Amino acid sequence: MATIIDYSQLKQIIVDFTVQGVERFLKERPGLEFYAFAFDCNAEYAEIMMTL
Repeated sequence: MATIIDYSQLKQIIVDFTVQGVERFLKERPGLEFYAFAFDCNAEYAEIMMTL
């Protein structure tokens, strides 16, 4: 049986994860200047991590 992926929901999960991660990073390091981040993706294991 095939798994149906709701890409709209998946996109929202990734956006929420990103916003929460950046907000937490900035709260924990108020003296640092934040200018960029990147997604570190591992397609083999379906992992998405943020690099700040």
